[in-house]
Amino acid sequence: MSKNQTTYQGLVLSRFCMQISILLKSAVPLYEGLEAMAEDEGNEKERASLLSISEKLRAGDPLSAALEESGRFPVYAVHMTKLGEATGNLDVCMERLADHYEKEYYLAENLRKAVTYPSIMAVMLLVILFVLFSKVMPVFTGVYESLGTSIPPAAQAAMEFGTVFSGAALVLAAVCAMVMAVAAVSARSGSQPAFIRSMYRTFQNRSAVARAASMRRFCSAVSLSMKSGLRTEEGIDIAAG
Repeated sequence: MSKNQTTYQGLVLSRFCMQISILLKSAVPLYEGLEAMAEDEGNEKERASLLSISEKLRAGDPLSAALEESGRFPVYAVHMTKLGEATGNLDVCMERLADHYEKEYYLAENLRKAVTYPSIMAVMLLVILFVLFSKVMPVFTGVYESLGTSIPPAAQAAMEFGTVFSGAALVLAAVCAMVMAVAAVSARSGSQPAFIRSMYRTFQNRSAVARAASMRRFCSAVSLSMKSGLRTEEGIDIAAG
């Protein structure tokens, strides 16, 4: 996958997996179904991607290889597709993927809503502190100077520190807000830039919640492989990906 390539995410990926599952259950050839999906796609880039996958399927490539070669699908989706092909339950795998990515999308939406209000309040507090230290406090300095005295050195140092600290915090908050906005827009559009994926991976490596989600994925893959008649060892080997 290209580092600059965007991947499908959220509801867009969920809808794609569900459409594939429906096509499989209705015994429609996947390449024909993908061609029909491409005709309904308004975005030229997405239409070309669907047609490319369809051509690979028509040439005899497995779906997992076509998805992986396109570079538009998460690793988990590709691995679960391989599992479905290996066990003969590709329709079930795609349906589970659709449900999984739909739940992940709404979980992310709820988390974003939960942190939005505290984030806004924190930014407002930083703005107030910056205005206080950079605009209001110097007025008192002028008053002291008009009286022929000066404020204590400790107070002057505190004012300077407060101005620098609140200003730097505002800049950092602005950068974080821009990154979050890009992540939110990419999630809604169904594609995810490479640098957002890199940030998510960094977070996942340090997050107990992400490790629990990874374990849930692993157990789901093992469960599906065992229900398909594979030995436990084979299921674990497939799920390890």
